[in-house]
Amino acid sequence: MRTLWPFLFAVPIVAQPGFWEPRPRLQTARQEVGAAAWNGRVYVAGGLGAAGQSLASVERYDPALQTWAPTRDLPTTLHHFGMAALNGTLFVVGGYVASFRGTAACWAYDIATDSWRSIRALPQARGALAATELGGRIYAVGGVDPGRGVVGDLTVYDPVADLWLPLPPMPTPREHLAVATLGGKLYAAGGRTGGVNLDALEAFDPVTNTWTSLSRLPTARGGNGAATLAGELIVVGGEGSRIFPEAEAYDPRTNTWRTLAPMTPGLHGIYPVSLGDEVFVGGGATVPGYGAVDVALAYRALPDGVDRYGTATAACNGALVAGVDARPIAGTSLTVSNGRGAPPGTAGALALSAVPDAAGVLFLGARIHVALMGVFPVPTTADALGRAHVPLPLPLSSTGGVFFAQFVFVNTATCQGTGVLSASDALAIRIR
Repeated sequence: MRTLWPFLFAVPIVAQPGFWEPRPRLQTARQEVGAAAWNGRVYVAGGLGAAGQSLASVERYDPALQTWAPTRDLPTTLHHFGMAALNGTLFVVGGYVASFRGTAACWAYDIATDSWRSIRALPQARGALAATELGGRIYAVGGVDPGRGVVGDLTVYDPVADLWLPLPPMPTPREHLAVATLGGKLYAAGGRTGGVNLDALEAFDPVTNTWTSLSRLPTARGGNGAATLAGELIVVGGEGSRIFPEAEAYDPRTNTWRTLAPMTPGLHGIYPVSLGDEVFVGGGATVPGYGAVDVALAYRALPDGVDRYGTATAACNGALVAGVDARPIAGTSLTVSNGRGAPPGTAGALALSAVPDAAGVLFLGARIHVALMGVFPVPTTADALGRAHVPLPLPLSSTGGVFFAQFVFVNTATCQGTGVLSASDALAIRIR
């Protein structure tokens, strides 16, 4: 095995905005879902199944246990609806029942009692809308009205009075849009009308009861999703002539966008939620139209000075993955993800066993070069999500310092036993 130093200047170590990690797969493949988070858990409901059928099932993800479990079904099969959480209750708004028949019906699920009840219906039936909670109320935004077509309707539900009230409509009518709240305002991002994807970003201020048009999305998209993370609006996924893996962050303080690591795989028909320090996505489709999958992903930001993100070298000789600066390191191990969202043994996965995966990539091991301390070969274990866990050498974990990590691969398909991941592959490294 070659020493690490020849690679030190061949691969620049650059801090990146964040990375995507796989999460345990859903129990049911589904797209055009509703989702909401409450008390540190994610609920993914309804949608269209792998055969295009309308679903009523609901499943709950517990990040502490890394498991999915079924909860009580929706009162009816439903897809393309809005969903939000408030005070231990999940609210399901409108959507399509049966095939694509719009409904005005709304439901509330009490998490504590595991029971659904009917609540006041929307003023008009709407499908392909979005919903969110803001200031103790539930907002229903946009969609398709069976009688009027694509609408910009904004209505707000008061759960105490069990009453929907109309508000000023969006300047841009649209359906298959993404909605999230940030800083006391509601943001509507992307969507489509007449089959055309939109790049509109508009914000509603409930204090002034007005909409404001903002800096347009870098990528026009419909069937996308949005959530908030660290004071930014994160817009991901979508479909058109292709699936959009693009992930983009909007900063309301500067009215500007920046590009994030792309979602892997790209998905549409999603309903992202904010979950602690990550944006969580459960379900979706990987091809335009129907194609539900059971994939779950999470986008995580990289804390400055702790986590670094790097790419493999293009040559067939080993890969320098990441480096960490000289501040003390709090943790005893590394977690490494290839960011592709694929578990071991599947095409494109980070191979972490003695058997090559379907792409012919064989993981040989890892070693860490610690400044002034030498090179440490380290044992590596894999988990069910395809991530490598690497214990830090005692001198590093106890004293802190600069280190560089080298993860060595063989690609039997392309480099006859001496290859690595290609330069287009990305790896993320985290201190634990």
